[in-house]
Amino acid sequence: VCRQILGGCFHFDSTSAALLDLVEAAYAGLPSHRLLVDAPEFRIELRLLPRQASPNAAEPPPVRVQSGAGLLCGVMDASNYMVLAPEQRRALVVASEDMLGHPYHLRYELIEFAVFTLATRGLGLVPLHGACVGLEGRGILLLGASGSGKSTLALHSLLQGLDYLAEDAIWVQPE
Repeated sequence: VCRQILGGCFHFDSTSAALLDLVEAAYAGLPSHRLLVDAPEFRIELRLLPRQASPNAAEPPPVRVQSGAGLLCGVMDASNYMVLAPEQRRALVVASEDMLGHPYHLRYELIEFAVFTLATRGLGLVPLHGACVGLEGRGILLLGASGSGKSTLALHSLLQGLDYLAEDAIWVQPE
């Protein structure tokens, strides 16, 4: 599966239809993002492991991040993790069948984190926590701490005729 995301061309490789379905749920229908640079290519391998011996019905643990030797690792547990090599524009996302019961966590905490981290490093983008509204080709960034009302203000702006461009996460070119 290949998707244009944040100006990059992402190739997702997997033998698991369930994992590729999560990629489709996350990125199908997104408008293509075009940057002023040639679209670099990224590769993400998605690997599904068998169900763990003692499945945990509670929410998955948070991702713990470690880095070193040019790698970035995000680990939930021994069967659910990702390893990113930003310089090679590659990532490996490993998930157990148990995680299919937590599609939001699997998609957001592992797959989307890998995509967004590779994109920011490979395209020179800066991620911001905020919302963005626009009018006639111009945008306004709404930045602030969690719970400060950015999303509420963005929704009210939409009701007043502004374009709703982003909520929660924004990527900008630092120029």
